[in-house]
Amino acid sequence: METGRTKKHLPSVSSYQGRYFYLAILIGFSLLMITLIGNRYVDEVSRQQVSHFTNRSIATNHLSKVQSSMRDIEEEFYWKLLEPGGPQGNQLTDGIRELQERLKEFREVSVKSQDPIFLDSIAWLQSLTTTLATNTASFLHISSDIERRFPSTLIMQKKLSPHYEAVLHQLTLMSKELLFQNGQTNSTALELINEMRYSWLNMISEARLLVANRFSVFSDTPEAGISARQSNIQLYWDQFHTNLQQIQTLEESEQFDLASPNTWESMATHADEWYKNYQLLLDNLTRPDWRQDIFYFNNRVKPVIKEIKEQVSLLENGLNKQADEYITNLNFATERLSQTINFLAFLGLTLIITAYFYLKRKIIQPIAETTKALKMEASGVKHSGIPTPKLKETRDLVEAFHEMRDQVYKRQEGLDHLAHHDPLTGLPNRVLLKDRLSHAIDMACRNNYYIALMFLDLDNFKQVNDSLGHALGDTLLVKIAGRLQDCLRSTDTIARLGGDEFAILIEDIKSKAHVAYMAEEVINSLEEPFKVEQHELHISASIGIAIAPTDAKQPDILIRDADTAMYEAKRRGRAGFHFFSDELTRHAMHRMELERQLRHGAAHQEFLFHYQPVVSLFDGALHCVEALIRWQPEGEALRYPDSFLSELLDIGIGQLINPDLLKQVAETQKQALQLTGQPLCVSINISANNLRRKDRHQQVINYFKQSDIDLNNLIIEITEDTLTSDLAFSVELLEDLKQLGIRIALDDFGTGQSSLNHLRTYLFDIIKIDREFVRDITTDPSDAKLVKTVIDLSHSFNAQVVAEGVETQEQYDFLIEAGCDHIQGFYISKPIPPESLDQFLLNYEQQKPVSDH
Repeated sequence: METGRTKKHLPSVSSYQGRYFYLAILIGFSLLMITLIGNRYVDEVSRQQVSHFTNRSIATNHLSKVQSSMRDIEEEFYWKLLEPGGPQGNQLTDGIRELQERLKEFREVSVKSQDPIFLDSIAWLQSLTTTLATNTASFLHISSDIERRFPSTLIMQKKLSPHYEAVLHQLTLMSKELLFQNGQTNSTALELINEMRYSWLNMISEARLLVANRFSVFSDTPEAGISARQSNIQLYWDQFHTNLQQIQTLEESEQFDLASPNTWESMATHADEWYKNYQLLLDNLTRPDWRQDIFYFNNRVKPVIKEIKEQVSLLENGLNKQADEYITNLNFATERLSQTINFLAFLGLTLIITAYFYLKRKIIQPIAETTKALKMEASGVKHSGIPTPKLKETRDLVEAFHEMRDQVYKRQEGLDHLAHHDPLTGLPNRVLLKDRLSHAIDMACRNNYYIALMFLDLDNFKQVNDSLGHALGDTLLVKIAGRLQDCLRSTDTIARLGGDEFAILIEDIKSKAHVAYMAEEVINSLEEPFKVEQHELHISASIGIAIAPTDAKQPDILIRDADTAMYEAKRRGRAGFHFFSDELTRHAMHRMELERQLRHGAAHQEFLFHYQPVVSLFDGALHCVEALIRWQPEGEALRYPDSFLSELLDIGIGQLINPDLLKQVAETQKQALQLTGQPLCVSINISANNLRRKDRHQQVINYFKQSDIDLNNLIIEITEDTLTSDLAFSVELLEDLKQLGIRIALDDFGTGQSSLNHLRTYLFDIIKIDREFVRDITTDPSDAKLVKTVIDLSHSFNAQVVAEGVETQEQYDFLIEAGCDHIQGFYISKPIPPESLDQFLLNYEQQKPVSDH
């Protein structure tokens, strides 16, 4: 009897057990091989695509730097054209050097990617950059030399100026010789010489204006300005020659003699030489290359820049094309993986059919549990108990799902962060601030304590963006946000609401003094200048503070109240803080009500003129009356401009040039003419908006043309601050008004920013001296001297002078002695209502002021 262990045999293939056994081995081996091959394939494709995307990301980053350098270089070129001879030369050279370095870095990245197309394009780009550097050096050489940049300079300095001085010198000598010749003055000859001097000086002035027009100093259309100046020069030249011939005729008729008989011929020779060189100057100014730096830039530098940008664009398109290819390859790998999974599913299904009970226990049940968990995740219910199957394929699928879910959660968190934070500074935005503010208010009400909201607005930050650019302004905002965070507690919330506005939420405050101390800390933290690039910037802030729940219990209202308090802080001088109060709300409501009443008054013609006389100091005659606006609300007392004029102009309905008010002026002139038989001159003020906005010019002209006003007896007054807004627009409108016969007066002279250039450019008919200077002329020697100087200066520009605010006999006598033309003020009369003006005009002759002089 055999006593050993029973020998085990492999199941027979002819048995069901053996078939199942060998089939399981076959399927298992097939699954193992397919899994190994699939994993290796996916790993290889993923590694390659990650490498490709990494290289492309690096290349894209370097290409972006190249594009940034090109933008900086192009901007520096335009700055150089705007400010030739300035300090931008080194910046251009450094910018091109930086561009070459970045191209070199981009080439090194492309060498690693072994892309010959990119290498050829980069080599061509480097060649173009070398050409650009050479052309830039030539451009800077031209730009730094004014004679090369503007060839007309030599003509003006070396050819025109000597002849101009010679003619002017000879005219002066002849004038003096004729004035004292034989103890007598030849008035005819002297008058002709003075006319020649006048023509010569005006011709030289027009020539200078011609050059200025070439540079668009007075107009945005230099060709029109040059043509106008050219016509004027020809007129003065013809007049000069006519006078020269006339005086030569007088000399030939022996009506007078000069000590130097060849004076006329020499002067004529210098004048002819000047005119010949002027023609040369005019030809030079009208050539395309009148400015060599612009001509060279457009023809040599700009084409190279354009070609470089085109090549960079081609490289960018190539990188994008590569990205598309990588995505296509990745999609292909995904499809292959999907096919593999389908094949594995088929084999798995076969295994399930052949080994139902085994598969049910080992595979079907785990898959069912996994499917249930996945469906819960898909329906939005976060499920952390997904089972881990024992089979590798199913286990990899679950692990991939876990990884995908983690990535989705991370991206969702990133999107939530972007939705609630400022992308520039990383601070909470308005949405997150309101959410935290709402929670803080609820907690303050529940626990009986207070919170404070600071609304912070940077003072004059717009000037930084306008002068240095928005990129530098963004950098400054980031630095300001950092400094604000440094001076606040970790429990405080600082948010950026947009632009240069920030908000600071302070919870659980002790007292208003505590909030005031923190506001001072914030303001003091900004006192140290910010260093941004090569600039040192000084920034201050105005802060408005609202307290909850005393001021408000809703976030929007609390933000509004803090904003209102901030505007009050700005009104009080900026760089400070102010707490919100009910008075501020009442002030805002009062302004809204005033605006409503003003709009109602404009719609119902409640505005009218009172008239203040302006009289002549030479004979006491009435020179004109100034129309001063008044407001007569229905059923209320008359209101004066101090109480409404600034708001009237702010809301855009108080332009003072409209048909209703012009109709009042026309009726006043008509009644005065019928009553006295003499035309009445009326002076009215014009708003600055009519000069600053070119689109309103034709409307203003049409108003005057369509009115019944006697335009020859109309004076338009403008203030000094309107001249500085847009010189070209102002000149255009005032010239059109003068063509209608209207005279122009400069009001409140000396209180704004006038210059002699304004007086020369506008050629005012009347200069009005502000009452601030007239008030103390009899007691303050400085004011007296200033008024006399203004009178003499105005007369030198052929302008009459009106002194405002005259109230005493002493002032009246002083102005007569100083040579003033007209006066206006309570000494003559207060502003007169329309219904009383007729009686004033009838009685004026009996009440003229009489001077002792």
